[in-house]
Amino acid sequence: MSCRIEIFSHTTENSSEKELQCYLIGMKLNDYLKNLPSDYQDYDIQRGIVRNNYLDNIGRDIIKGNHLPVITLTTDRLINKEKSSIEDFKILDGLQRTFRIHQLYLFLKEISKEEIKNEIFDVVKKGDKPEFRRKYRTEWKLSDEFSYTVLEARNIVETFIECRNELVPDNLLDIFDREQWFEVWEKLSIEDEIRKMILLNAGHKPMNNYHQLELLFLNQLSFIKEQFPNIEIIRGKDMSTLAYAKSRKKNQFYFAHIIETILSFLNKDVVTLNSSLIQSIQEGDDAAIRIRENPEIISETIAFLLEFDERLDSHFGNEGTKWIAKDTVLTAVVVAISRTGITYKRFIELLSEYPFMLNINGFNEWRKTLDISSINIGKYTKETVILGVSDFIENHNLINWKRYSGGVNG
Repeated sequence: MSCRIEIFSHTTENSSEKELQCYLIGMKLNDYLKNLPSDYQDYDIQRGIVRNNYLDNIGRDIIKGNHLPVITLTTDRLINKEKSSIEDFKILDGLQRTFRIHQLYLFLKEISKEEIKNEIFDVVKKGDKPEFRRKYRTEWKLSDEFSYTVLEARNIVETFIECRNELVPDNLLDIFDREQWFEVWEKLSIEDEIRKMILLNAGHKPMNNYHQLELLFLNQLSFIKEQFPNIEIIRGKDMSTLAYAKSRKKNQFYFAHIIETILSFLNKDVVTLNSSLIQSIQEGDDAAIRIRENPEIISETIAFLLEFDERLDSHFGNEGTKWIAKDTVLTAVVVAISRTGITYKRFIELLSEYPFMLNINGFNEWRKTLDISSINIGKYTKETVILGVSDFIENHNLINWKRYSGGVNG
């Protein structure tokens, strides 16, 4: 379906490949909501929905008729200037606002039903909060991921009574019969979308480093899934690193960890995921360029990770599976491989020839002895793993983790 729009202004911007077209348009908010794609929250470059007290109050602003900030969209189709219409759009900036506006829309549709519309307003008008809690004590389930609490629901009803009583109870959805401004970019490449997404979010609640790293290598995600159908890639917006470390299963890999692993192998040094790393990649870091230009580097790494995972599971069970759930371990292992000059294939062969020498149980026992209040546990672990795995590669001995505790400076 297409949405009727009014075009206010037009501008262009030069990209490395072509001239980009951007339009400032007006669109009815109810048309926008009715034409939202069913999977509008799942756009790859977007982070997930986050709780924000200020944004959670946006429903009151809409009911009052307050102006809402411009929402930025992108479309793979050209805007129809003759018919003044747009279709098949995605949200570049404004997902959090759109989500809350859409939830309000769903809630108002629910309380506009004949069997409830008079009763719920009458209860609130009487000011009897205990009665409201008794009648509506369960949460208002609006989607798989979101509910209005009893308090949030009552606040919405109260705002209608206070500010838009003329719409109560039959015309609640009329609040969406208003113009909303949008900035629409036509036919952006994924690189341009990511660049604009990071820029648009620069002044907002900070995007975490894991999500930013994933965005910069998002083009590789579909390639990995296509080449390796058995792998399960975990995105930062879907699961925190802490939850992943606790629950990791065989063949699961955190997408950002994969990128860190490749960068660490190419640099022969463990990369630290921070704002400096993100900036260096954006400015053309050599290793990052090599990843983008050489898909075989990705293929070799994924094939190795899956084979390594298989060996760990076979030799050490769940302890082995969880061992590489942290990037401090995984990146350090590949640095040891890179520095000793062997191939991924040769390392896997060594694990087959000397199956228990990584001594994962011993590693976990060593970790328990550390006083994490007095050391940088991440750096300490990385240096220990590099030396321990290097010793195994060179001498094929059972790793005595305590011996290499903290690395050369431990």
